Amino acid sequence: MPPLNFLLRHCNPTDIPSLAILNATCFTAAANTTIHRSVPPASRLAFIESGFRDHFNYPTSPTSSVHPQEIHILAIIDTSTSAIISHAIWTYFPIGYRADTDIQLHHSYLPPGINGNLLSTLDQRAGEHRSSHALRHESHWLLATLGTHPDYEGKGAGGMLIRWGLEKADEMGKRCFVDSSARGLDLYKKFGFEEVGAFEVALKGGNEKEGEESQRWVALMREPK
Repeated sequence: MPPLNFLLRHCNPTDIPSLAILNATCFTAAANTTIHRSVPPASRLAFIESGFRDHFNYPTSPTSSVHPQEIHILAIIDTSTSAIISHAIWTYFPIGYRADTDIQLHHSYLPPGINGNLLSTLDQRAGEHRSSHALRHESHWLLATLGTHPDYEGKGAGGMLIRWGLEKADEMGKRCFVDSSARGLDLYKKFGFEEVGAFEVALKGGNEKEGEESQRWVALMREPK
């Protein structure tokens, strides 16, 4: 059970700076590090902030196929400090949504130095696996982002955010999807996700810290309960 001082709530635009800092702290996997390697820290935060801002502004975008009530940016708050210690983005996709348009919109805000090719490859390869099970053929839920501050890992915050989306999906009788590196597989499988595909992503120039030239990502799906 998570601590009693953990509170789950929807985020709002005033949370964007805190969400960006948390996101940058959480995601240090090889692919994420390579994407941002040549981007100065300030520009990296600005890029992450723009991504969250895009989500909040999706309802006003003429090219977005996702309706406002279908994007849920969630946070876990440590009420003893009022800090956001975990975050997630759950998205409900209706039948016939345009994944290609949404990816183009997402990639229209790239700062100088970012590895846009690697970013596009990650999105495309993940979408290919998801499309073979849902995409235009049926509505579904996607856990697009899940990250917890390292100081709070293993305390139940991530599980609270996962359960929120699974409960919504189960109520609607819809499948859920998530893409994960090796680090997150055990957590997602604990909640009933099963592997439906995998792909290797080449990391141009490798990763100086880990010395790996590619990273394996796994596409997972969960049937409604």
